[in-house]
Amino acid sequence: AAAKDKARRDKELGDERAVCFHHRGVCEAQLKRLPAALNDLNKAIELDPDDARAYRDRAEVFAAAGKVERAEADFTRDITKNPHDARAFFGRGYLHSLAKRYELAVSDLTSAIGRDNAHAMAYHRRGEALAGLGRFPQAIVDFETAIDLDENLIAAYCSRGLAVARA
Repeated sequence: AAAKDKARRDKELGDERAVCFHHRGVCEAQLKRLPAALNDLNKAIELDPDDARAYRDRAEVFAAAGKVERAEADFTRDITKNPHDARAFFGRGYLHSLAKRYELAVSDLTSAIGRDNAHAMAYHRRGEALAGLGRFPQAIVDFETAIDLDENLIAAYCSRGLAVARA
């Protein structure tokens, strides 16, 4: 019984430490201290490899650091562990779009929208991917939806104007 209690306490302490490293990693990322953020998020994942959000947050740091392949791998891990995470689909979709893999971008961004239909930036990014495919009428609809959801999303107005000019 004592051994079971010790194992339970060790697990709880490990989980608490993972949460602490995770939160500190997110704070470091917000402060643009990317190496420190990666160190903390790596430790959080080491302590709790089932925390899908830690993979997503690390993916965002990898993306900010220009490590696109590692970011994509972590977004995929998050999606595998938590298939309801709109932010992970959004992040991976945006990476696909940057790499001009527009069909994959449209697929992931559509998944993000399906999980959060009020995600204005997901509509905007999907519009950009659709424009990249030459599907301007569909892109315009997405830009307009993004504007309806967030009238302060200036990039959507610009993208809509470019799509209208190309349509």
